[in-house]
Amino acid sequence: MHAGEPLLARACYERAIELDPNLGDAHFNLGATYQAQGLHHLALPHYERGVALMADPSVYLGNVLNTKMRICDWQGLDALIQQIESRVLAGQKTCPPFQIISFSGSPDVQRKAAALWLKATPALAFPPFMPRQKQAGEKIRIAYFSADFHNHPVSYLTAEMFELHDKTQFELVAFSNDHARESDPYRARVIAAFDHWIDIRAMPDEEVVQLARQMEIDVAVELTGLTQGGRTGILMARVAPVQMHYLGYPATTSAVNMDYMIADELLVPTTMQQHYSERMLYLPHCFQVSDSKRPRAVQHENRAAARIAYGLPESRFVFCSFCNSYKITPEVFDNWMRILQAAPKSSLMLYADSEIAQSNLRREAEARGVGADRLVFGARVGMPDYLARLESCDLFLDTLPYNGGTTANDALWMGLPLLTMAGETMTSRMAVSLLHTLGMDELIAKDWADYEARAIALATQSERYAAIKNKLLVERETSPLFDTPKTTRAIERGYRIALDHFWQGLAPDHLFVPA
Repeated sequence: MHAGEPLLARACYERAIELDPNLGDAHFNLGATYQAQGLHHLALPHYERGVALMADPSVYLGNVLNTKMRICDWQGLDALIQQIESRVLAGQKTCPPFQIISFSGSPDVQRKAAALWLKATPALAFPPFMPRQKQAGEKIRIAYFSADFHNHPVSYLTAEMFELHDKTQFELVAFSNDHARESDPYRARVIAAFDHWIDIRAMPDEEVVQLARQMEIDVAVELTGLTQGGRTGILMARVAPVQMHYLGYPATTSAVNMDYMIADELLVPTTMQQHYSERMLYLPHCFQVSDSKRPRAVQHENRAAARIAYGLPESRFVFCSFCNSYKITPEVFDNWMRILQAAPKSSLMLYADSEIAQSNLRREAEARGVGADRLVFGARVGMPDYLARLESCDLFLDTLPYNGGTTANDALWMGLPLLTMAGETMTSRMAVSLLHTLGMDELIAKDWADYEARAIALATQSERYAAIKNKLLVERETSPLFDTPKTTRAIERGYRIALDHFWQGLAPDHLFVPA
């Protein structure tokens, strides 16, 4: 597996199980080979068997849960979630933090899970960090660390920001842990925006720390965090006077030396700051930068024909939620089905990564009294078709506790109204921030009952829907949400404010960037 050969690894683990069917690790690793190939339904029974055979399966429970959520197999899900959350609160390392934030809306659980995970990360031994303050006229050197400099949601949002950074004032360095194809168009676009591009895939953390210190980085920004490919240990060793994380991991990292998180006051209200190890660098508008160079499809002359082309019903009101299937919890689905029951002339379009996930969702719909034919499944397509398909839907239904991030931004960019509800964590408040910035607070529900009522009203009251749709089309043209130069300038001011704060000898504190 480590050599990137899941088929060869699979044969080895199958042989080991043949020799001894009670090898828990072999079952678990066999499951991992299936999952690496996207065969989640084949991975699950081996994960479950491995966990059953292990003396202490704590750190593997998240793989079972995440796999079940990916294929929308919800049998025993609540008990498994409760078991994992209880273990985290009891101080037991249980599963990767990114898996936690997909199902837990508890800020306390999210913070403790991250802290427990990083506690097992060995600290790098380095001399004390001794930065040099830049002289007047010297450029501020900003380093972005990421494993996602390619066709990925983080780059979808940040590509234009990199291009718009004021290169007379700032020098940009990319530390890339990215394994994307060299031909990836987003990768080429991002590379062109940087002054220095450093491939760190084959470099150990110690070497990266030493190089970054030698380059005299002023502000280090981690864009991957505690997700796949993240190298959080580098910033934990301290490579810049100011270090922060942004976008890629929408939760606290609980990481030592992660000074700030880029946020806004709706994303992380001041009353919730105690749940984050980082201090907040509050932007004056929305936390999320956008890419205004994305294609925006022209309104179709024949919308019915366009819908047919995308596999959508011609005349029905089309709800959609193009999130990853692991964000669809039973509670979310319960509410969606009640909405469909109350709006009989409607359909719901979803992504599902496999036939198994689609079959499970159809079965769950029928168990809730909704015909399976009311669900429409769309395949993953290229960016232009994906954006055009958003335009062909009527209302995006957001998920909780893990909101849409880039997907929500895409929907609003295409003029597709989006309905959300606020939770307690930043993971569950991303879409709230986007809608508020657009002046669309009427699409932010107070609770699930309100969520259902608003969705039903929009689907059954054409004048009300038309008013919301028209307002969005107007607001998106002037809103700070899609004003990439404005957001980029605000982020640059934030970097300077945090850096000045450091050179004044002050400890990191919650800072507000002026408009």
